[in-house]
Amino acid sequence: MEKIKEVKEYLKKNNIDFCFIVNSNKKDSNFLYFTNFDVDFAYLLIPKKGKTEIIVSEMEYSRAKKYSKIKNIKKFSRSKEIRAYIKKKLNNKRIGINYENVTLGDARRLRKYCKIKDISKFLLKTRSVKTYDEIRNIKKACLTASKIMTKCIDNFYKFKTEKDVENFLIEETQKNDYDLAFKPVVASGYNAAMPHYRAKQVKLKKGFCVIDFGVAYKNYNSDITRTVYIGNPSNKEVELYNKVLSIQEACIKNILPGIKAKKIDSYARKNLSGFIHGLGHGIGVEIHEFPNITEESKDILKKKMVFTIEPGTYKEKKYGIRIEDTVLLKDKPEILTKTYKKLKVINLNS
Repeated sequence: MEKIKEVKEYLKKNNIDFCFIVNSNKKDSNFLYFTNFDVDFAYLLIPKKGKTEIIVSEMEYSRAKKYSKIKNIKKFSRSKEIRAYIKKKLNNKRIGINYENVTLGDARRLRKYCKIKDISKFLLKTRSVKTYDEIRNIKKACLTASKIMTKCIDNFYKFKTEKDVENFLIEETQKNDYDLAFKPVVASGYNAAMPHYRAKQVKLKKGFCVIDFGVAYKNYNSDITRTVYIGNPSNKEVELYNKVLSIQEACIKNILPGIKAKKIDSYARKNLSGFIHGLGHGIGVEIHEFPNITEESKDILKKKMVFTIEPGTYKEKKYGIRIEDTVLLKDKPEILTKTYKKLKVINLNS
């Protein structure tokens, strides 16, 4: 309940009566974050004074009682009863909402009987500094993802197609009773030049093969990317891989609390050609969270933030190389994804 207290303090400081999280037409990850309960069509009310409560339909009440961290639960059998209850609670109040998730229709209806204020940036920032329990869950997700990635690379000679690799990652995740953080990326040969490529039922191509993968533990995600080489790399290709690796390691080494995120991105961008995406992103109940580690970011990296560092180089219709780790920032950065990064060369004919 540590983060609920932070919200209440923010509400008091800014003279806001309620934080109102709408989890209806589009799921709001803030609802999951504060309740630990994944559900469609529910609402969260955090008052500046008094008890936090969730509002659910009658058919979700039993699940809410079992899984939600918020134990003050209001149930209703009809949608119009929920709307009437919300109107009664919020009438003539000042409400903080997540503009990024509330529909225009919801905002219009709320404005008829209360004043609304966008607190989306505050919600992102308060989620970015992790609690002990959050860090523990992310570490467990990273440990399992690392083990599966290591097993995948060590057994890579057994795979024939990109889909074989993807299926292995999915099956190993299920064996460990974890969830996928996102659909894995397996991109071989010239396909690796597309950072968000999806594996196909095609033969693994010679050259670099990018594997981007993550699992989730108790709703908290991990993210790791490794690049292997299929066939026999040239000296130039080995040098190119080692260049990406050295930059990734230097970026991580140079991160300290208080540094501007864009400064780390700029270092990578100045030293690596063919770098076409941001250097990293925050990670938590969402795979992409605050902070943003990009050249345009205004974010400051702080202790207890968890984020990725993932430089890459790409040449269209030729190759792609990306190396990514999930990192926890303490007094110094701690790498949470542990799979080895020395270039693995795989001869599929042996």
